Amino acid sequence: MCVLFNHCSILVLSFNLMHCIRLFRSLHCSVLLLIACSLHIQAQSDQQVALKYLAFTNAYQGDSLQRLLADDFQFKRSFVAYSNDKSSFINAYIPFSRQVSGTFTVLGIQNRSPLQYLVRDESDYIRYLNLEFPTWILTITTKNQQVKLVLLDTTDSSARYLREIPAKDDAFRLWQEVHHPDETSETLYNTDGLLVKRLKEYAEQHKE
Repeated sequence: MCVLFNHCSILVLSFNLMHCIRLFRSLHCSVLLLIACSLHIQAQSDQQVALKYLAFTNAYQGDSLQRLLADDFQFKRSFVAYSNDKSSFINAYIPFSRQVSGTFTVLGIQNRSPLQYLVRDESDYIRYLNLEFPTWILTITTKNQQVKLVLLDTTDSSARYLREIPAKDDAFRLWQEVHHPDETSETLYNTDGLLVKRLKEYAEQHKE
């Protein structure tokens, strides 16, 4: 009788143990599924914020960027020490981009955290200096539905652009001083349409 009782107890314990294991596995899978769903939702949310940033920047919407950018926002370049804070990005970077019709065209995306985009940099400034549009890696870090950090990093294309742009820019500035000596740099960059007008003139005179 004791042997039978012990045998039954072992069977019951074994059954309970297997049940607990199945329950644990089920709960473990459920937790992993919840975590995966949460991460997916967060990734989608981060991507929506990042795409808003690109859309507002390409449309020169300073008011929209004012709300989207974090107060401690930074726009950094990996190849220079200079960076833009929120104020200088909205009040200096965006107006210059508008002047030269600058835009970033998304060529690819890597879904990681933070998000990385391969973008082509297009503008009248680059076009009329007879340079190829460079590509960059744009890393966008978001937090609490705002953009906190944007890092512009080089590719082979943009590295070539950085090597060529100083001489091209110097040549244009020298031409500007000779042909329009009465126009200061402040006038050139702060008068709507004037910079592109001069770039067009320069390009016409330097057709290859």
